[in-house]
Amino acid sequence: MHIAWQGLRSAARMLARKPGVTLLAVAALSLAIAGNTAIFTVISAALLRSISGVQRPEELVTFERVQNSQVLGSSNYPDFLDYRAALHSFSGLAAESGTPLNFSTGQATEQVRGVLVSGEYFDVLGIRPALGRLLTLEDELAPGGNRVAVLSYSFWQRAFGADPAVLGRTIFINGAPMDVVGVAQMGFRGTRPTSRSEIWLPITLQPVAIPRLSADILRNRASGWIRIFGRRKSGISLATSQVEVDTVAARLAHEYPVTNQARTMRLYQGAELDPDDRAALWNFLGLLLASVVLLQMIACANVANLLLARAAARRREIAVRRALGATTGHLLRMFLTEGALLAVLPVVIGVLLAPALAQALVSIQQPAFTFQGLDLQTDWRVLGFTLLLTVFTALVFACAPALQTSRVDLLTPLKDETRGGTPSKSRMRGLLVASQLALSLLLLSAAGSAARTMGRAFSANPIDDAGHVMVYRFDLGLQGYSAQKGRAFYENLLRRITTTHGVSSASLAFTLPPEEWPSRRSVFYPGQEPPPDVLQGREFELGLRVDVDTVAPRFFATLGLPLTRGRDFDARDADAAPRVTIINEKLAARLWPGENPLGKRIAAPAWEGPRQPPAEVIGVTKDVRSRSLLSDTPLQLYLPLAQEYDGRMGLVVRSTTPPQVLGAAVREAVKALDPAIPIVSSETMEKHIAASLWQQRMAAGLIGSFGMLAIFLAGMGLYAVVANSVTERTREVGIRMALGAQPAQVRMLMVRQGMAWLLGGVAVGFPLALAGSMTMKKWIAGAESNDAASLGVSLAVLGAVGLLACYLPARRASQVDPNVALRHY
Repeated sequence: MHIAWQGLRSAARMLARKPGVTLLAVAALSLAIAGNTAIFTVISAALLRSISGVQRPEELVTFERVQNSQVLGSSNYPDFLDYRAALHSFSGLAAESGTPLNFSTGQATEQVRGVLVSGEYFDVLGIRPALGRLLTLEDELAPGGNRVAVLSYSFWQRAFGADPAVLGRTIFINGAPMDVVGVAQMGFRGTRPTSRSEIWLPITLQPVAIPRLSADILRNRASGWIRIFGRRKSGISLATSQVEVDTVAARLAHEYPVTNQARTMRLYQGAELDPDDRAALWNFLGLLLASVVLLQMIACANVANLLLARAAARRREIAVRRALGATTGHLLRMFLTEGALLAVLPVVIGVLLAPALAQALVSIQQPAFTFQGLDLQTDWRVLGFTLLLTVFTALVFACAPALQTSRVDLLTPLKDETRGGTPSKSRMRGLLVASQLALSLLLLSAAGSAARTMGRAFSANPIDDAGHVMVYRFDLGLQGYSAQKGRAFYENLLRRITTTHGVSSASLAFTLPPEEWPSRRSVFYPGQEPPPDVLQGREFELGLRVDVDTVAPRFFATLGLPLTRGRDFDARDADAAPRVTIINEKLAARLWPGENPLGKRIAAPAWEGPRQPPAEVIGVTKDVRSRSLLSDTPLQLYLPLAQEYDGRMGLVVRSTTPPQVLGAAVREAVKALDPAIPIVSSETMEKHIAASLWQQRMAAGLIGSFGMLAIFLAGMGLYAVVANSVTERTREVGIRMALGAQPAQVRMLMVRQGMAWLLGGVAVGFPLALAGSMTMKKWIAGAESNDAASLGVSLAVLGAVGLLACYLPARRASQVDPNVALRHY
């Protein structure tokens, strides 16, 4: 206890004697610990934490549809019913399908996150009601589905003020009345950790909840719109369940050869993210965590150097302690106490900062349902991770001085009154600095690669003056609009918007580039398209798969995408007129290489509905990277809204009017046409593009910040080592200058010593950075696998910082008065 108290007093004195250095060390460590804790909080929420409220989550298993070795994931309702009836290794099976819903209590309408679920959904998960009852099998199997709804606890609080009288109350979902029968238990927000479910409905209410799907979707085996999961019986292994599932899949393939011939179901553990999404998130979040761990190590090395310098000044004290019987263990405990004291303040600050930093991370503009629904509460995993960080930090602080002092010669310090260091001490401090420089180079190259990825993306942006293009989204289909009524709504809306002051152009589109998950179809030469039932069962195998977008006239002019041949859609392309299409140059070259595509015909059969005649190509547009600004140009087909109606169109407006003013005008126009239609979102095209690059932006911002802080810390560490060496060699410098050495020679002597450590750090860091550069493509979409430019710039920055850190103390050494230096000892 006495040694521990002495260690605390000693550490406190050290902190007080060098406040500037201490504040720098505490600030760096606080940021590193806050970053580590924040990123691990996101990892815990998205990837490690079980679904809140679920009983025995280890028994849950998700079904993944595989068609001809292609993982498609989602399944269909008839297959679900067959599996539910046939599987005996499961105590229950459930199905779900997420969808936006227009919610109203009879007044204002808002869009909320809804989920269609089978009757055993809550039973399979083990969720209990907080109020009333949950959905049952009877709700699902009732003819047409019982018109009942279950609310999430948080939505009940937000929309109804936690009023218990909500039971039996009528609400309106997509304009249809529903009775509230219950509220789910507190904390349960659905099975997807990255989304926040608010209302659950019976799956057989699909015609009301998701009217855009075909009328017979509940009987169609070719579709893929639901996710299936189940609970294995106690004692049944995943492998045993897979064998039983394979048997049922084989039977279904025999009974329904058109749709199920090449179809199997693959099981994976859990009911949260699927394996591909989980792996992608692990890669990305793992990269961020690795970068901040590197920063933590650099900061720890900096403080370890600080403690080494302190230990060097205490050589007589350590020698006296050893002479009086202190063992290496006693000294180690003393330095551990000092290290723990140094670590406590940064840990406290870091833990306090971590929640805000985690929230800032998930608040970066991103596509819907990525991180926006995460529950970022601090759990035992986060606390355990932070505790490990604290122990690691304290150990790193303590090991370096403890290792150094364990080799102290008792006689020399006791009889030597001079100041100075030993070569071994200098070597240890130099090795710590070299390691800082090596890790800094790795971080800098990763940050450079992320930044260059962003630069390439923005240079590929096809939208001219994207800041003056606004995008507004709403869904007519959720309000039950027919195609005829919807076309009239769109026509009247465009007429109102185009006459608004400041608007130069307006149009409508189903998807807007860049769009990661566009609509896709198989296209054929006329006469080669298969019958609809065959196409439904083999849509991913037959024909040429292309991206499809439904757009209104002036779409290309509004976005600034030039047509290289032909004309745009216009009033001639009405519903009853001959079918037409516009394609991009890449698709034209694929279908008719070396020929003029105008006037050619292409069959693009829809997945459902009556068979349509082939469409005539009336225009060709320039190739654009419409899926992602970092992906290859897709094969692109555009269809006119008048001939391919869809109720989920987005309004695109090019205007010089401020967004707030234009937004008010659009809301008024929509309200005048139908007050029940809510505008789900509004954003500039600039923000839409930025959201598509959220991973690259987050990586470039965070890793770039970490890299700059790391290079600053490494430079400070190198400066401290060289400055300490200058102090230790003051007498030697005085002798050299007294014997005729020039200031330039003295500067070169000191710089050469510091540059040796710099070159050592580069020698270790270069292969690490090269390896990191070669694997960046795995971590960040669109990154180059071998970014030599980023690596070269990182080397130049590191060299410049290192040279400056060496030159400043060397310059001071060259200005020493030889007479003063000779009297130094």
